[in-house]
Amino acid sequence: MCLLYNNYMFQADRSLTKKLGSVLLFISITHVLLIFVSSFDLL
Repeated sequence: MCLLYNNYMFQADRSLTKKLGSVLLFISITHVLLIFVSSFDLL
């Protein structure tokens, strides 16, 4: 019972980490794009 609960919590934590990772990836990509656009505007 406890092992099953721990496994479920591990799965939930892993999916949460995956969601957080995708969000961070999206933020970093948009950040790089913003920097690129601003440098392009300066040119």
